[in-house]
Amino acid sequence: MSEKKIGRKETLDALRGVVEKFGPDTTYSDVFRDATGEEYGWDGCRYATDDGKPLCIVGQALAVLGLPFPEGNPNGGVVTYLENYYPDRFTLQAFHVLGRAQYVQDQGGQWGDALRAAEEECA
Repeated sequence: MSEKKIGRKETLDALRGVVEKFGPDTTYSDVFRDATGEEYGWDGCRYATDDGKPLCIVGQALAVLGLPFPEGNPNGGVVTYLENYYPDRFTLQAFHVLGRAQYVQDQGGQWGDALRAAEEECA
């Protein structure tokens, strides 16, 4: 029996929870510094720390959704990451929602802006 796919609503609810927890003005740099004690050097976002603490907006949403991080904490673009480590777990709309939020974050955007962009993705 296959697991039920995570849909647009669940994904947006997870992102809303992340933004509510951290605040709409939060950026990846803020969370990275708080989690690691280091300044972020714009060398690529990580979904989680080596010990499994979620970092980026998508990593935070995956944690809210109860999905474990892959062993070895691999990184990569959101499309490749989701396809490789969570195959068939998300509907196409949910996949696009996460991709849009990640894109805004990766451009240096605040998480409130990333959430708004994700909400508009499937409006």
